[in-house]
Amino acid sequence: MGTLEGTKAYTVGNLEFDSFTSAAKWRQQLVEALTPIGVQILSPLENAFKTFKPESAGWNKELKRMLQDPSKWGDVHEAAKNIRSKDLCYVDISTFIVAVLNPEKPTYGLVDELITGKRSCKPIFLVIPEKGYSGIPIWLASYFKPSWVYSSIEQVIEELYRINDAPVEELNNKYWKILK
Repeated sequence: MGTLEGTKAYTVGNLEFDSFTSAAKWRQQLVEALTPIGVQILSPLENAFKTFKPESAGWNKELKRMLQDPSKWGDVHEAAKNIRSKDLCYVDISTFIVAVLNPEKPTYGLVDELITGKRSCKPIFLVIPEKGYSGIPIWLASYFKPSWVYSSIEQVIEELYRINDAPVEELNNKYWKILK
């Protein structure tokens, strides 16, 4: 098929303070665009693990409700540890990451996943809708070159198709680790 056949893309986005509907929409757009070239999309909204449950608007709402009751804080702590463990496992097993960041509604999980991915030298395609690099938080500008930040998911898809059509020898092996 192409260079990206058999790879896994983990999808990172603002779930805690954003719409689960919009989160599902751009992820589905990636599934439809990248599955035909052999890329598996990993999403925290899907149940890819036998031992964890997917994130959902209902579960998120329940955790926020539980935070109002000090007797439930231990339960929230355990649930949050499970979410973090699952999401960082996605980072570990992915070949590359596609992230959509709304800088006006940042979430700590998204930043943790981005930093973990950068420390693991994963290729990260960061989308800041409509703004691109001009909307990047200053701290994250230290991690992302302007050429790694996009203003739409369509631009990322176009770049991934370009990469898929390129010879594997052209990829920077500091970032790209693609199994045979």
